[in-house]
Amino acid sequence: QGAPAAAPPLTRRRINWEDLGFLARLVRRGVNADEEWKSTWTQYCEEWRIKPDLSGTPPKEPLTLFVERNIWQLVNKEWAKDLMYKFEGQDDAPPKPGPGSPG
Repeated sequence: QGAPAAAPPLTRRRINWEDLGFLARLVRRGVNADEEWKSTWTQYCEEWRIKPDLSGTPPKEPLTLFVERNIWQLVNKEWAKDLMYKFEGQDDAPPKPGPGSPG
């Protein structure tokens, strides 16, 4: 019996910058999981004079700019791993949110 097969390597997903629901999901998950991320989002919303409330989808320009500016953090956050990375050969579409998922 050989060793179990290794999982395929992880690669970065391509982000669809037109998918505002996905971008809001990224931000929402971070706000729910990470105080530092929540603080960054709240300060950013104050600069843009928009509500930090994520019950709806924030306006496109501030939302996409926030994710662009903070992508360097996202690629290293454990809570964002399944949204930012995929197994080699998988589709770039992010996984569907599960029941009770934080975002």
